[in-house]
Amino acid sequence: MVDGSGYEFERHAGGVSVCIVMEHELGLHLRAAGVLVQVVGQFTADVTVAAGGMETNAKSIMGVLALGAGPGTELRLCANGEDAESALHAIIALIENDFEISGEA
Repeated sequence: MVDGSGYEFERHAGGVSVCIVMEHELGLHLRAAGVLVQVVGQFTADVTVAAGGMETNAKSIMGVLALGAGPGTELRLCANGEDAESALHAIIALIENDFEISGEA
């Protein structure tokens, strides 16, 4: 199902998933991974991110870094729980805005 963001969300038992390509010129480097973990931590949903055959808890900085997701890598985001879809929308917005958090200089 394509929603207003233009991404195709796949609904499954208890959750939702979506794929997005990492466009940031440095990929999912330390600062970007930290910001991702910080944003995901604001949600109660269980969120995973997968790339290159690996999957990890998106609330784990070490797990996210271990993915080694460079520019052009396809990320599969999966979330389960009450605010699952909101969590995925927040991650998409973060990636589209090169990991800049609103209000950050």
